[in-house]
Amino acid sequence: MFGALTPQGECFETAQRLRALVSALSFLPRTASDEQRSSGNNDVLSSRLLLRSRVERAANKATEYLSSLQVQSPDNPCRGGFMRAKSKRQARFPWQEEPNQHVDDVRMDFVADAMVALIGERRSLLDKYVSA
Repeated sequence: MFGALTPQGECFETAQRLRALVSALSFLPRTASDEQRSSGNNDVLSSRLLLRSRVERAANKATEYLSSLQVQSPDNPCRGGFMRAKSKRQARFPWQEEPNQHVDDVRMDFVADAMVALIGERRSLLDKYVSA
């Protein structure tokens, strides 16, 4: 699933991975300063800048995915909550119960993890534009 960061598209796992990506963005350089360019480690610097751009893209995709899991319907009493996943996944074995048969469930742990991840990502975006 596009942006899910997991093959199953589970809200909890995607939120955890998004939090890790946001943490990585906190210490990866945004741009190369003149001092860093003149130090002679241009290969290391360019690889860190490339890594940052990849992490930013993955975080943006994960944010879009998590936002799509939020219940938007005004008629739904769980409006504002986050569903477990977008679609059901297949069981690995025939005798196994379907692993995420309750994809439409809205639970407090899904909501809390998604909100913490999204708040961190949005704060990271604000830092990017405020310091630019």
